[in-house]
Amino acid sequence: MFLGLLPIVEQKILQKRSLWFAYDSETVGGERLAPVGKRSPEVLDDLTPTALVRAIEANLDEAWSLLRSVPNVEVDDSNNMTRVTTGIPCGMWNCVVHTRLEPETADRQIQNTIAYFGSRHLPMEWYVGPASRPVDLGERLKTQGLVHEGDSPGMAVDLTKLNEDLVVPSGLEIRRVEDVGNLRNFLHILATVFAFPDSCQKPVFDVESSLGFAPDSPYQRYIGLLNRKPVATSAVYLLSGVVGVYWIATLPEERGKGIGSAMTLFPLQEARSSGYRVGILHSSSKGLGVYRRLRFKEFCKIGFYAWEPAK
Repeated sequence: MFLGLLPIVEQKILQKRSLWFAYDSETVGGERLAPVGKRSPEVLDDLTPTALVRAIEANLDEAWSLLRSVPNVEVDDSNNMTRVTTGIPCGMWNCVVHTRLEPETADRQIQNTIAYFGSRHLPMEWYVGPASRPVDLGERLKTQGLVHEGDSPGMAVDLTKLNEDLVVPSGLEIRRVEDVGNLRNFLHILATVFAFPDSCQKPVFDVESSLGFAPDSPYQRYIGLLNRKPVATSAVYLLSGVVGVYWIATLPEERGKGIGSAMTLFPLQEARSSGYRVGILHSSSKGLGVYRRLRFKEFCKIGFYAWEPAK
């Protein structure tokens, strides 16, 4: 999906709009078109490891909590954890985050949560980070039958120190998703890359379309077009005082051209122009190298534990 980042020699701007840019040469650089916005009073300026770890977790937690505004989605944070139920029959769309349980009652609450999702015949994932409690939460989840699918490096970058030298293919255009047509293209790419089952695609569209396209929303999606063909995606959550980058995906036949790097960099530049100082993400093993070249550093691990109801 990604190439190494090489020196910039030329950039030609094809259209002067603040919400997208395009490349028509083999290398890019020079003028940046990210819009200048109002700096949020809650922007994180503390770059200590403790503050960054807290932000890496909090951005993820708050991103899921945004779904409380979506019809038929339940976000319950009444039991020292946040349980998100979308009703979509796909594990990544139902989850538990922000777990702060007491050791004496944790096992019972885990059992109750499994029973809750089981009664609805929904798979789910449980996210475990440095602040999750009890400290042995991961082991308790495995004891209750959840499968540890792996740990994602939680990474952060000082946006004033981004490596902005990269090579991308001729004709790459990146724009915000601002309408239903581009949302369908965005979700088609995600469904292809992440292998969404057919049964999930309509309800995922319903949830995503309910989140809307407001230019001041903390959730913004981006789509990359190569010679006008939709080929890549990314999204950001401007939450917890940082910009969190998610949904970075490139169609298999277009990988290895530097498109994923550009899809990561551009939203960070937009956020920086609005006053944000810190970018965060949760890396896959395949993306780790490119994020490091962009100058992201690893500060923690986020564990993923999966559960599925009996067939």
